[in-house]
Amino acid sequence: MRARRLLAAVGAVVLVTSACGSGDGSGGSATTTGADGPAGQGPATLPVRVDALPEDFSASFFAYFPQAVTARPGDTVEFVSDFTGEPHTVALGRIIDEALTAFDATPAGTPASEETRALLARAPSFFPPDATNADADPLPAAAQPCFLATGSPPQESACVDQPRNPAPFDGTQSFYSSGFLPDEASFKLNLADDIAPGTYRFMCLVDRTEMTGTLTVVAPGSEIPSPAEVREQGDTEIAQATERVRARAEKAKAITAPEAAVAGAPSAEDEAPVAGARRVASTLNVFPEELAVPAGGTVSWALHGAHMIAFNAPEDARPLYAFDADGVVRANKKGALPSGSPPRQPGAEVVDGGRFDGTGFLNSGLLVGEGDLSYRLTFAKPGTYTYKCLFHTDMEGRIKVG
Repeated sequence: MRARRLLAAVGAVVLVTSACGSGDGSGGSATTTGADGPAGQGPATLPVRVDALPEDFSASFFAYFPQAVTARPGDTVEFVSDFTGEPHTVALGRIIDEALTAFDATPAGTPASEETRALLARAPSFFPPDATNADADPLPAAAQPCFLATGSPPQESACVDQPRNPAPFDGTQSFYSSGFLPDEASFKLNLADDIAPGTYRFMCLVDRTEMTGTLTVVAPGSEIPSPAEVREQGDTEIAQATERVRARAEKAKAITAPEAAVAGAPSAEDEAPVAGARRVASTLNVFPEELAVPAGGTVSWALHGAHMIAFNAPEDARPLYAFDADGVVRANKKGALPSGSPPRQPGAEVVDGGRFDGTGFLNSGLLVGEGDLSYRLTFAKPGTYTYKCLFHTDMEGRIKVG
């Protein structure tokens, strides 16, 4: 399901600065986390990481770290993007609360009811639901910041007349969304002084119910975990989620047989081992470290998830998600579409990239498979060739030919 959603791509990274963009208080501004003093001494800034970057292999985690945070009126929850290539957002409001409450009440293994699906559909989707092209633009209603006191956001157009500095979140707004968070961007959720104690939910508009979190607001003056303790809890959840997939990553990196190469590797959606935390869905973004073939030999990659095989990629082919100069998220067609390689034919299980002599930009384009799709390439000349996935950061491998 996630692979189907990952069929869009975009250009160079800048923070949104249009009327729909960041402000200096509540929108998506790039700042550092502060207020590390003891709990109870003035307003606190509580850090939450969006996704995570393991140090020794590439993976994406569809989670907020920590997944649950406790704050008081007047505090700030700062969501900071650990960008892996996968796009993420943070959305709150009554629409999100109602939808996730209904979803959480759905028994495990049971399809969501029509009523629950309708509630979830009120929150706009990041990608067009019927998108079939890898270069389809994300939908602006989800990709751009949107702050609504009442009513529902549009499904396909951007929210209009958005303030540069939205009012603090008081729990009564119908929709309160960061929009796309590029690398190292932050979304500062300032809590109003009069927000009512209670539980508020947040959700990624890309990964939907697979990526959610809980904000618990307690009464003014209550003791809460300090910013340092919140950060430590997030780090603990990241470390334990990372260990869940480490063995799979090491196995994928150690592959040497060209016919068994992988682009990504299957990763089970394990239950998060931290008490009280929701499961952490993840994907591995791993190529074999080095494959060896003779001149004229062929490498075949089995694709797991959304990835691409790219050689000699220009700098402007990455990243695949970002705001343009007008503050709009668009597709980076240079990175998303094939170059020097034929496109996948409908229904084909194998994409043959032909012969490659090491010159020019060769890109498979964004391909989505669950182990049932492979991309193969024949290497015409001896040499050492480095390749990468233009979707995921830090995902690369090497081919030794001859």
